[in-house]
Amino acid sequence: MKNLVKIICLSLIFSGAAMAQVKPYIAGEYNSEENRNTKVDNFGLNSIIGFKTSEGMDYSLKSGITQPTEGVTKDISYNLEVRAKKTFDLGFSVKPYLGVRLGEKLTKSENFMHYAVDAGFLMPIAPSTTLDLGYRYRNNTGSDTKFDSNRYHIKTTYSLNANNAVSIWYLQAYGATAEEKNTWRLTYTYSF
Repeated sequence: MKNLVKIICLSLIFSGAAMAQVKPYIAGEYNSEENRNTKVDNFGLNSIIGFKTSEGMDYSLKSGITQPTEGVTKDISYNLEVRAKKTFDLGFSVKPYLGVRLGEKLTKSENFMHYAVDAGFLMPIAPSTTLDLGYRYRNNTGSDTKFDSNRYHIKTTYSLNANNAVSIWYLQAYGATAEEKNTWRLTYTYSF
């Protein structure tokens, strides 16, 4: 059943390309996170492929790996997410957005599906620089693992040119013990 859900989500995302003018992109991310409860530091690497439409939709597939900065490799976890986000252009410089995600997390002891909803807004703060203030609620399905969290972020994106952008994020998550995190993230995005 899980694979069927993934296939349906991917089909919906990529069928959107046939309906609108699209701008594909790829991105790489580096995360440095601290769990406020366990005091365990982790680092993570993510890769993202996606496309944006002229109607303000952003469809993407994100895969990632997380590991403690000190410790053994058995603590590695993997994550895969299918994401869709709509940015609304209301004629103002501030643009709100809403997003949904469906993913799967694989750890040394189990794997489970999770979902998330995102909301926030974008606004220009300087030439070629955008501020993003946002919120994400995430939880899992069909697992006893405590995964629910509320996360807030502030992100600044600087567009080097029409194709290259760099973002710096600060994120704080609250909720399940394992999800009480402070995170710094660096993202590089190349748009075709």
